[in-house]
Amino acid sequence: MDNQIPIPLCPICKSKMILRTARKTGRKFWGCSRFSKGCRGSRSYKKPALQRIEMDFSNIILSKYQQDALDFFLQSEENMLLEATAGSGKSFLLMLLLHNSDKNKKSALLSFNADIARSNASKAPENVRCSTISALGRNNVLKTYPHLKNKVDKFKLHKILDAYYDKLIEQSGEERVKPYKSARNAIINLVDLLKANLFTASEDNIAKLKEKHSLEWDSSLKQDWVYDTVKWLHYSSIQDKSMIDFSDMIDMCLNDNEVNCEKFDLLLVDEAQDLSPSFIEFVQRSIKQTGRIIVVGDRYQSIYAFRAADSKAMDNLKNSLEAKVLPLSMTYRNSKAVVENINQRFPHIKHEALSNAPEGKVDWIKNSTFTKIVKEGDMVLCRNNAPLVKPALMLLAEGIKAVIKGKEIGVDLERLIEKVIKSFHAEEDIASLLAGLEIYEREETAKLIKLKYVASADTLSDKVEAIVAMTYGLKTIDQLLDRIATIFSETQQGVTFSSIHKAKGLEAENVFILKPELMPSKRAITDEDIQQEENCEFVALSRPKLNLFYVEKET
Repeated sequence: MDNQIPIPLCPICKSKMILRTARKTGRKFWGCSRFSKGCRGSRSYKKPALQRIEMDFSNIILSKYQQDALDFFLQSEENMLLEATAGSGKSFLLMLLLHNSDKNKKSALLSFNADIARSNASKAPENVRCSTISALGRNNVLKTYPHLKNKVDKFKLHKILDAYYDKLIEQSGEERVKPYKSARNAIINLVDLLKANLFTASEDNIAKLKEKHSLEWDSSLKQDWVYDTVKWLHYSSIQDKSMIDFSDMIDMCLNDNEVNCEKFDLLLVDEAQDLSPSFIEFVQRSIKQTGRIIVVGDRYQSIYAFRAADSKAMDNLKNSLEAKVLPLSMTYRNSKAVVENINQRFPHIKHEALSNAPEGKVDWIKNSTFTKIVKEGDMVLCRNNAPLVKPALMLLAEGIKAVIKGKEIGVDLERLIEKVIKSFHAEEDIASLLAGLEIYEREETAKLIKLKYVASADTLSDKVEAIVAMTYGLKTIDQLLDRIATIFSETQQGVTFSSIHKAKGLEAENVFILKPELMPSKRAITDEDIQQEENCEFVALSRPKLNLFYVEKET
C-alpha cells in the first residue's frame, strides 16, 4: 500500500515529495510538493513487490449469514447477490469462497480501487485474476488496439474540446469565445455521463443528465449550441483512437465491435452498489454462458450517484442475473452501542452486533471536550470539507499528527489560489490573497446566485472558508501552499480528518462527527438525493469500532 512507503525528499530542493500520476501514461511517480512554485524535482516510483499472504481458515467461526452463503456457493451453481452491511466481513468471505472454488476454472475478483485489487491479489488463490473493473476493460481494449498501451490520457476529452476552442478563437477572437469556455466542464461531464449511463447522445438524454447533475454554463449561451457540442464531442471521442481515457476502457468493450470481453467461469464483484449502468453491463458480458457471478454490496452505502453510480444497482443486478439474494447482516466492526444507535436511526436496515461485541458508547460532546480527548488513530468526519480544516490545524499546532484525506481537495484549493493570484495580483503575502479571495467570492457568488446555481455557490464558499482557515499563523503564500500539500493526503497517520464520502471503507476505534446538523444536506430535494443523504449518514455512523461522538456547537 502506498501509505506504507517512505516518502522521499526532492533531489532539487529537499522538500517532501508527493506520489503523483502522470497525465498521459497514468503511471505513478514521485513529484516535488513545491511543483506549483516551479520546482520540477521528481523520482521514479517502483511498486513494491507483491507479498503473498497465506490465508488460514482453520478454527474460524462463521456467522450464520456467512455459513449460509458458503453453503449456497458450494451446493448450487446459481448466481448469488450478497446484501452485506457495513463491517460484515465480506472481504474475508470473498476469499473463503475463492479458496473453496474449483482451481481449474477461470476466475476473477473485481473491485474499484487499485490498492484493494492489489491487496486481494496477495490473498487470493494464484489462479484468480484480481483487478479493477477499468483495468480488465483496458486489457480487453489493448488486445485489439495494442498501440494504445502507453496512450492512456484522462484528459482526452479536454484535449479534443480545447482543440475545437482554439479554432473558434482563431475565427472569432478570445473575448467572443469566453462564454463558450464556461460550458467546457459541463460538456465534458455530460459526455462521460452519457457513456456511463449507456445513453445515446440525444437532446432528451442530455437534458435529463444536465438536470440530474446540476450542470451549469453561462446563461448567454444558447442551449442548442451546448447540446450540439456535447453530441459532437461524444461522437469525436468514440472515433478518436489515438488515446483512451477511463470511460473508453468500458465503453469500447460495449460498443466497439472489434473489442471482445474476456470471459470467466466464476466472477466475483465487490462494492456492487457503486456500479454504473455501463459497469453493470460490462461485468455481465465478462461471464461465460455457463459461468457464474457473485456480487457483493450494500444498497445503504450507495453514495456515489453524483459519479454516475446506479442508485438502484443492487435491484437491477438481482433482476438481470436472476440471482439468489442472501444477507450478511452481522457486523464484526461495531460495538453494541454503535449498532443500537444505527438501529434507532435506521430501523429498516438489518445491522446486528456480535454477541461478544464490546459495549462501546455513543455520546454528544462539546467542541471544547473534543479537542481534549481526540488522539492519534481517531477519525473525524464531516459532511463538508471546510469544517475539518481548523481543528486539523489546531492539532498540528499542538504537535499532534493530523491529515485531511483527499489530495484532490488540496489541488482544487491550489487552483483557486492561483486563479485569485492571477486575477488580483496577490502574489506578495497572505493579506493580499485574503483581500482578493473576499472580492472573488463576493463577485462569483453574486453571478452564481443570479443564475440560480446555489450548489456551485455553496461549493465555492466551502473552498474559500477552507483556504482562509489554512492561512492561520502564516505570512506568505509559499507557506500556505506548503501547508496544503502537507495536510491534504491519502495516508492515515495521526488523526484522520475526512469527508464522509472519502471515509467509505475506513474504520477507527473512535469516530467524531463535526457539525452533525449538516446531515442530511439541505440541498437534497429529489427522492434519490434524499436517499443518498441517508446513505451518507449510515456510512458515517458505521465507521466506529468502539465509540461514536457527535460534536455539538458551543452555546
